[in-house]
Amino acid sequence: MRITVNAAAKAGYASRPTIYRHIEQGKLSVHMNDKGAKAVDSADLTALYGEPTAQAIKPPPTSTGNHGARIAELEAELTRTRLKTDELEQKLETVREKAESERDRLLRIVENSQLAIPDMRQNTVSGGFWKRLFG
Repeated sequence: MRITVNAAAKAGYASRPTIYRHIEQGKLSVHMNDKGAKAVDSADLTALYGEPTAQAIKPPPTSTGNHGARIAELEAELTRTRLKTDELEQKLETVREKAESERDRLLRIVENSQLAIPDMRQNTVSGGFWKRLFG
């Protein structure tokens, strides 16, 4: 029976790099399956590596105790997070108001400065450099 290199590695014959290295070295014969993936004979794998030694993947441990305490802890954390979020939103609003106030103040300063600058366009002498120089 032929299995893919990935399936052979998951079954526990050897790691993928080891299987590919042995294919390149000619220790394993490779065939292409219907999907175009490299496949090797399980008999060749057993002859080279022995029986597969894959360990079953164990699910993460779960407590068999009361989940109520964990739920209460998570609800308390959620409440703290919501309070912190509200506090940060209030701070953000305060900073926005201060920024708008400062922007308006600076805009008034610029406008007043522009009004204080005399309009020099009315006092310009037309004519060129020599006419202005010798009048």
